[in-house]
Amino acid sequence: MGKYLRQAGKYTPLSMTETIEHWVDSFNSLYQQYGYDFDVYALTNSDVWQQLMLDMVITI
Repeated sequence: MGKYLRQAGKYTPLSMTETIEHWVDSFNSLYQQYGYDFDVYALTNSDVWQQLMLDMVITI
């Protein structure tokens, strides 16, 4: 997941904050489409997400 989001982040016209918000909203929508509850806490506390956020901050 991190690899693809990291690449996508390079091409978005959105700010970093808007990009992250869009990703979280997209994950939530996808989960809802399939009838699942989205756990944003689990996502944002995952090692993959933490590393992605660190990488994004470093590349600013």
